[in-house]
Amino acid sequence: MSYSKTLVLVGCGAAKRDEPTRAADLYTSTYFAKKREYAETIGDAWLILSAEHGLIAPERVIDPYETSIDDLDDGALDVHAHDVGLSLIDWTTNEIAKGFDVEEIVVLAGRRYVDPLRERDAFSAGINPPVTFPLQTNDLGGIGEQMSWLAERVEAVSAEQSSLVTDGGEYRHPLEDVDGLEEIEVECAVAIETPDKPGYCGGWRDTVELDEPAEFDPDTARVTLPGFSWECAECGQPHEFEVEGIRVSNLV
Repeated sequence: MSYSKTLVLVGCGAAKRDEPTRAADLYTSTYFAKKREYAETIGDAWLILSAEHGLIAPERVIDPYETSIDDLDDGALDVHAHDVGLSLIDWTTNEIAKGFDVEEIVVLAGRRYVDPLRERDAFSAGINPPVTFPLQTNDLGGIGEQMSWLAERVEAVSAEQSSLVTDGGEYRHPLEDVDGLEEIEVECAVAIETPDKPGYCGGWRDTVELDEPAEFDPDTARVTLPGFSWECAECGQPHEFEVEGIRVSNLV
């Protein structure tokens, strides 16, 4: 059985924590937080677009950095766009191989970041799913207007899901399928990284037997995996796994 997936790419931010942190938590601006909320609510998986690292899995621990897209000259932009394109091809190919139908890739980043990558075909060469740029195509102005649009979309989707529950509809959280599992198929969170990126471990995968059956809490949407280590034995980065198209990590 295959499931459709939407991947959201979230542009990084200048404001950061001052110590090594998971990429999802490194960027501290309200603007980034709104884009992350959209990605986690509307997308099935999300990655971060970084001028320093290319595409980053949210679970990857990285050091603070100062590089912005404006710091890259034409040659560096060529390399950056090439790396982003390769990572997207790797990600989509990997998901299709696992039986998922990648329906759409949504890019949430400003024109300063998006335009140089689009000019270099980072989002089109060898990538089959349609790529959309809602912050540009919806003719949104400054950051305030973009944040309002993001908040409205998140509120609308959240209300729709809530109404399905309160009205006796068929909405069921996909992570409920984790409940009771005694073993899970896991992979390293940096499987999408290219070989020249730090921490690459070749997409390590394995079947892990749990000490006790997994538990899912429907009130918090959190998963408990007794005896499971989130740390990859090959490279030290976090593990993750998929349930009904939702990527589960130690951030869930």
